[in-house]
Amino acid sequence: MTAARDPDLSHRIHKLLEPELTCDITEVTDDTPLVSSGLLDSVSIAFLINAIEDAEGITIADESLDVGDFETIARIKALIMKRLEST
Repeated sequence: MTAARDPDLSHRIHKLLEPELTCDITEVTDDTPLVSSGLLDSVSIAFLINAIEDAEGITIADESLDVGDFETIARIKALIMKRLEST
């Protein structure tokens, strides 16, 4: 099953985000601003990248990083799908 058709991908991202957020994860939707709201900072993003790489079996190259890719769960999901499709 591809990530695009994987209904659990958003749920898995929520689980990976949970230890990095200072709010109740149940209040975070796929469109909740994470970076611009201050819920995620650069250190949290670094930990999240490692968690995503381990959980999804992908590599997110440093030179292709864009903080905007971590603004929402929907954007994180798109990043993961893009990386999975390129492997």
